Amino acid sequence: MIHFARASFLLFSLLFAILIMPQKVFSKPPCNDGETADYITKIDGKGKITGWGAEVSARYKPVEWTQKIQFTQDGLIWSRSEKHIGGGKEVTVAVIRGESQVRVLSWMSTLFSPAGKQESRLDVDFTDPSLKFPEDMYPGLLFPFLLRGADLESIGVVHEARIWWGPKSVSKASWVVTGKEKITVPAGSFECYVIEETVLIDGKGFVSYALQRLMPKFYLYLTVEPPHYMVKFKQSNPGGDIQTDMLIRFTP
Repeated sequence: MIHFARASFLLFSLLFAILIMPQKVFSKPPCNDGETADYITKIDGKGKITGWGAEVSARYKPVEWTQKIQFTQDGLIWSRSEKHIGGGKEVTVAVIRGESQVRVLSWMSTLFSPAGKQESRLDVDFTDPSLKFPEDMYPGLLFPFLLRGADLESIGVVHEARIWWGPKSVSKASWVVTGKEKITVPAGSFECYVIEETVLIDGKGFVSYALQRLMPKFYLYLTVEPPHYMVKFKQSNPGGDIQTDMLIRFTP
């Protein structure tokens, strides 16, 4: 499916299905009803990608996206609408319930062609016992938002979480707050927590060590002031491209 090919291209992680012991690290993220954040994405195209990778890159690299938060009786509705270089778009909606710990109840992602035709759709009910998805598994795109409810004050403390990228695709990831930094983006300048995230390879020996060194690092910048919204996100894509998401507008 094209949808899964895109996820693999952006994040490597569909190559590694790693099951780990549950670790709950998130409480209810601070946010306001009706919150909206708009981002612009820039790609530093230094990498040379050919064949299938080039086709996926040309069609599905984002150029801008919007995140929205809404409170309902069913829980918190998180949505993301992403426009792509190729003219298509992807719309993602998740339902989140915050109790003693965050619980992702459902996830729906729909990919549209430049003509507006639905190309693929992924609809997951995380409460379905037959799926056997543990409560501590968090969809990858939700991770920057869920970090709001994490321990951001403990500088240098390494945390781990289980990230869900799609059916049968789960990876262990570590994240650590490395410090604070003043970040300037189109929306302005903000004092931010700097968070480094790494996909982890579960295993020992030379092969696991070599694969771990190949894993890209992701850098997230969340405001020190609540609700700790994301100001900037930076990641390395396969082929050497650098993708940077920057905040252009935030409505509390």
